[in-house]
Amino acid sequence: MSRRARRALVAIAALTLTALVVAAVAWTQAYRQTPRPTDTDRADLERAATSAVTALMTFGGPHPPAPDAVRAHLSDPLLTRYDAERADVVLPDAVAASAQMTVSVVGMAVGEFHADDARLLAFLDQTVAVPDGSARGGGAGPPGAGAGAGGDHASTAKWLVMRKVNHIWLLADVRPVGDVTR
Repeated sequence: MSRRARRALVAIAALTLTALVVAAVAWTQAYRQTPRPTDTDRADLERAATSAVTALMTFGGPHPPAPDAVRAHLSDPLLTRYDAERADVVLPDAVAASAQMTVSVVGMAVGEFHADDARLLAFLDQTVAVPDGSARGGGAGPPGAGAGAGGDHASTAKWLVMRKVNHIWLLADVRPVGDVTR
């Protein structure tokens, strides 16, 4: 190997080593700066998410939450959809069918956390009752299952997108969790 080839090889090796060191330092700094919620932040976020999803997904029946009480927990884009559709935003045709729904939050986990937004995985128990005796779509219960005494009961999981607006956590979107059997 000529002297010139050795110099080129050493230069390439030095550049590669320098690039690897720079990449490692950059990755370490980015990892350290990733926001992690404190226990207090996590508790505040989960409390706000629980209140919001309970208000949004409880409707019908003798004492449904007032729309303004639900709106107080929501942020756009969900707020705009709720203003237009009310309960139908959660369960399609719920208003026309006079459906009743209650939900209780069984558990929650923070999936992503940033200073002004977060994504949580919520585990919910839902009960849906439709006066005509058939459950409507929307994933609240098994499609086509009849409402028994007290309604259909289903356990489900939803992604909750939360946004901090004026230092208050608000629910911005509710998304279905993908099929885990695939």
